[in-house]
Amino acid sequence: MADQRAELAARQDDARKQIADAQEQADAAETAMQTARDTQEEADKHAAAVNEQLDEREEELDRREAALEPREADAAKSKFGSGVHLVGVDINPGTYRAAGGNYCYWERLSGTSGEFDDLIANGGVEGAVVVTISPSDVAFSSSGCGTWSKAG
Repeated sequence: MADQRAELAARQDDARKQIADAQEQADAAETAMQTARDTQEEADKHAAAVNEQLDEREEELDRREAALEPREADAAKSKFGSGVHLVGVDINPGTYRAAGGNYCYWERLSGTSGEFDDLIANGGVEGAVVVTISPSDVAFSSSGCGTWSKAG
């Protein structure tokens, strides 16, 4: 019977050690779980801060883009090719240069009826050309001149 008691005591000791080991592992797992929760919470806070910064940056870029749109539209009206262009609609008034060609013909127009009276000034040149389009001009027409670019 003493042997049985000793064996039971040894089994109890083993069981207690296994329980203690299991408890230690459970505590370690709980600590790891809490660390993971804390890390996730910090990551969520960081992500929220980054998202807020990105939203602010997006708003800033939207404002800057909106401010550029009129300037882009204005710049687009400062370069054009052959054809009839309405002043203030298709092109801006100002002084323009073109490389010209074998024969460059241009007209400043007070109207678009096609009548001779619409002609304010015109020219037919070979080579480079400079023309000043006035704000009072209704249209500007050219052919064979290449691309017109605003000078200054």
